[in-house]
Amino acid sequence: MTRQRTYLTNTIFIATCLTLGCTSGGALGCGSSGSGEEPATVDSNLPGIYTIDSYQGNKDGCEDAAAINLPPQRLVFYAFHPAADPGESRLGAAFCAAAISCRNLADFGADPAQGYSFLTGDDQTGWTGYAVPVLRPMNDQCEANVQIHTLTFPSADTIHIETRTVETVFKPELGGSTGTAAVCRVSEAIAAANRPGQTCTEIILLDATREADL
Repeated sequence: MTRQRTYLTNTIFIATCLTLGCTSGGALGCGSSGSGEEPATVDSNLPGIYTIDSYQGNKDGCEDAAAINLPPQRLVFYAFHPAADPGESRLGAAFCAAAISCRNLADFGADPAQGYSFLTGDDQTGWTGYAVPVLRPMNDQCEANVQIHTLTFPSADTIHIETRTVETVFKPELGGSTGTAAVCRVSEAIAAANRPGQTCTEIILLDATREADL
């Protein structure tokens, strides 16, 4: 599989695709802004503005991470409505520069197209999210690059986010037979990435300290 050097830019976040079954063809596309009738809410104290203290990575493996070019100096956490399912709320985090631009992002509440989308977790054990920047059919099977975001709390006011990229090839559960192109689904890619024995190919490590409430 050809390595895709995507990191966290131009990623396809899949908060609603997990439920609705987005495919490699872009059905029910995730990532554009959307809003519901009620403000988005999430059971977390994370929403706020954070100063990025460290940003490290390795594009050629998941060991020996070193400093890489910093994104904008802050990260803002907020609740948002996924575009394809505006009745649901998710926890997102987007890169931003000045505090005022961070607040504007949070007020707008769009899908964090450059940042993180967390699907499960809590403020005690941590949060987990996924992005699938590559998902494509290859004859009767699928190949995908899946980014797994794991957020933990080194201390009361700091966060640590580890992003590991897994490259995986899998047989689709639906579609895909001899002579027919596979129908590749985000949920199947994530399930494949979480199987034992998958190889981690890239890593990003981010540390940040809470700066202000929203």
